[in-house]
Amino acid sequence: PCVWVEGRDLDEALAAAAAGAAGLVAVGSEAGGRVGDESAFVLLQRLVGQVDLPVWLRGGIGLHTASAAVAGGARGVVLDAQLALLEECRLPVEIRKAVAAMDGSETRLVAGHRVYDRPGIPVDALAAGLPGVLGASSLDERLLPAGQDAALAAPLARRFPRVGRLVRALQRAIDGDRGQARAVRPLAPGAPLAAELGLRVPVLQGPMTRVSDTAEFALAVAAGGGLPFLALSLVRGEALVQLLEQTRAALGDRPWGVGMLGFAPKALREEQLTAVRRARPPVALLAGGRPAQARALEDDGIPTFLHVPSPGLLDLFLRDGARRFVFEGRECGGH
Repeated sequence: PCVWVEGRDLDEALAAAAAGAAGLVAVGSEAGGRVGDESAFVLLQRLVGQVDLPVWLRGGIGLHTASAAVAGGARGVVLDAQLALLEECRLPVEIRKAVAAMDGSETRLVAGHRVYDRPGIPVDALAAGLPGVLGASSLDERLLPAGQDAALAAPLARRFPRVGRLVRALQRAIDGDRGQARAVRPLAPGAPLAAELGLRVPVLQGPMTRVSDTAEFALAVAAGGGLPFLALSLVRGEALVQLLEQTRAALGDRPWGVGMLGFAPKALREEQLTAVRRARPPVALLAGGRPAQARALEDDGIPTFLHVPSPGLLDLFLRDGARRFVFEGRECGGH
């Protein structure tokens, strides 16, 4: 028989290959049920080239992430909770209602399993019975193995209410996105983002304290064709002024930026804003900031990106007029 094996990490993947598995389903941490520590796309990159098996990817799969998975080397993708609201699905009404209301934040890792969690559900009481208590018959008696990607069920069902339509849509998206990527080449030298920011390649180096807080580091990134960001963090006073002046002098006409903490104490934030306005870097980035803070810099002619760690915040920021974003996944560091 043709047997596929789920794997949560490289060791499990290698064991599956040694045991003669026909294929591997790589399970990212955002999936439901038994999961590992790494997100789906990080895990895929770890496995491709290391495991001599075709790899299907489970975790976080939607129309466009399916395309990205295939572009990244996956043979295909696996859907589970994303199908919960399709017409063919026969889940209990209470389960369907719970999934329909999800935004991705209602899951929790318990003993290596990602399950649905909300106030009133006896997760801790049931956890001792894992994995035997996993199921979809009752939220009171079973732990629902739902991942963060269950939040995709509602938007997918609205557009593609039946399984056949969804599968065909996924295939069209994979083919269409790959064709668009080949035509637009968004990561190539001179791509639209690179052209807009005056870069050779569309790569922005994220600010990091004690790493990207010297003019020399910024110059090295710029020399490679990317956009360096100084990590201003809690720097103030003469050290702040010198850092900005040295970087501006070292980079000359090359683009560079500053990374600021939107949640820093007000006095420090105002001091940094004053120094940044004087130095006039071509770009700024706010971590944990708000659109009003970004507008203060935009009004001075400094294009400003906002960190966005959740879909809810993205909606709020868009309604407030923000248009430049850095999307932050759970697997990144910092805020």
